Amino acid sequence: MRKFFSLFLVAILSLALFASCGQDDTDGPVPTYTTFGIVTYSDAEAFIDNGIFSTFNKYKSAFAPCDYTATDVLDITDSDINIDKAGVYRITGTTDSNRIIVDLTPSDTLEEVVLILDSVSIITDGNPHRKAIIYSEGCDLTIVLPEGTHSTLKDGVSNNDNGIITVKTGDLTVLGSGKLDLISRSGSSGIRATKIVNINGGILNINSKNHGIYGKEGVNMYSGELYIVAYRFGLKSGDSPSIDDSQNTDGPMNLLGGYISIKSEDNGIDVNGILTMYNTGIEINSEQNGIKANDNIYIGDTNKETLLSVISGTDGIDSDEAVKINNKSDIIIESKGDGIVGRYADIHTDGTIYIKTKGEYTKTDSGDYIIKDGKHVKVNPLDYPGETFYDIMTSCKGIKAIDKITVSKGNIALCSMEDAIHATNVEVMGGNINIVTDEDAIHTELDTVITG
Repeated sequence: MRKFFSLFLVAILSLALFASCGQDDTDGPVPTYTTFGIVTYSDAEAFIDNGIFSTFNKYKSAFAPCDYTATDVLDITDSDINIDKAGVYRITGTTDSNRIIVDLTPSDTLEEVVLILDSVSIITDGNPHRKAIIYSEGCDLTIVLPEGTHSTLKDGVSNNDNGIITVKTGDLTVLGSGKLDLISRSGSSGIRATKIVNINGGILNINSKNHGIYGKEGVNMYSGELYIVAYRFGLKSGDSPSIDDSQNTDGPMNLLGGYISIKSEDNGIDVNGILTMYNTGIEINSEQNGIKANDNIYIGDTNKETLLSVISGTDGIDSDEAVKINNKSDIIIESKGDGIVGRYADIHTDGTIYIKTKGEYTKTDSGDYIIKDGKHVKVNPLDYPGETFYDIMTSCKGIKAIDKITVSKGNIALCSMEDAIHATNVEVMGGNINIVTDEDAIHTELDTVITG
């Protein structure tokens, strides 16, 4: 039987708003989505501040100032462009086979090469010996996308070790307000750097057969727009190829401005390090975890808003350490696994968090569910001999922590197949929490403390 709970801490929210959060679509209207990205609302709209997710546009079209003057103009039409010294280069032309190769002798202080892409079109023939369309080594590389320009880089190379844009030695920075399409037809990532990727402008449309953007030592975003469709991770930083931590690379990710839309067949955002998000609008639709980090995840900061929408095939937000949600953070998660999971979860926000977990059932000899009146219903198997039984394939808790969950502020709606709040210890000191669940509203191994 479905259970309804409401914690009266600061104000009362109507349980009727959450009658739509049942575990079967036939139970009533639920939040609806387009193919991915833009979120609309039906019955839940009144609770989530009259459709706050229509305000994603506020994070778009805010580009950092960018002022570079080219010292050389190079045309890609007839041959490869080879650059062996620092400078500012304007790139023009159209080609179906040529590349841009930047190769400087590295020094103790890396020099900078700036490429201003002036509506360049490079669609290669997919020669398997080629490394990337833009390949840089021995320097920091800055790509400028001038206002009103639209460049396209389309690669047919099957090479999992490179990106359409590959930076082997220094950092990569993207600036400007123009558009750049990065299209991988084989195994390349969109952008791949062995150090740090900095996005501070531009409108990037990335369609990748590997990762969308991968910075081995980190990924930072301050302004601009990212639209990523990726076969693997949408955004990835850090590297963890070994169970030996000394062999792994810590790569923090800081998403501190702009707009991000990700559709991925693996994790939407994957971080081997700390993930920090604020002043950013992020929409994720992933087959695996929406967001995964092996260290702390920080969402929101003082006087800086965060707007986050996650649809995930497994967990919505998953940290091996702590998930901390602060200040004005508005979040919606619809997951087939746990909504939020970590060692700790700490929620203190002026915003709204809406989580719905809806896992998938599989037939089993020892499951706890049967189909009754067209719905999966949890039962005592001993009372239903001869029935076909089902079980949930993954954990489907609303908020789960190994150690402790703390809630001190925020409007929270949890619609979960399993326990809504699950931890060794739970402390609720404030906020408005409404729960619809088929199992426990709050499940603790040790202490539950509710004050406020």
